[in-house]
Amino acid sequence: MKTSMAIAITLVVISICFSQIADIAWVDGKIVFREGYVPTNFEVTLATSGIKFDNYTDYIQCRDDKDHLDEKMDDLNPSKQKKLKPSLDYLKSENAKK
Repeated sequence: MKTSMAIAITLVVISICFSQIADIAWVDGKIVFREGYVPTNFEVTLATSGIKFDNYTDYIQCRDDKDHLDEKMDDLNPSKQKKLKPSLDYLKSENAKK
């Protein structure tokens, strides 16, 4: 009885984690949102901002970690910052709220 309960709880936890992970994917070097998932404006702007991400984890870290995103934006060269200014301004303002 205890073993079957532990297995059931484990399966629920795995399915919750999988459903959250599956909402956003890394495909051919780009962030892709799963059909049916409604991303926030921040997620869409971050994904389409022109900031280069090394991988899925780098994107998630920028989304969730204020300092990581600040460093990523600061590392852009000045001409790239100027080109991406509207997106970067929005990301900076939203990031400051975290």
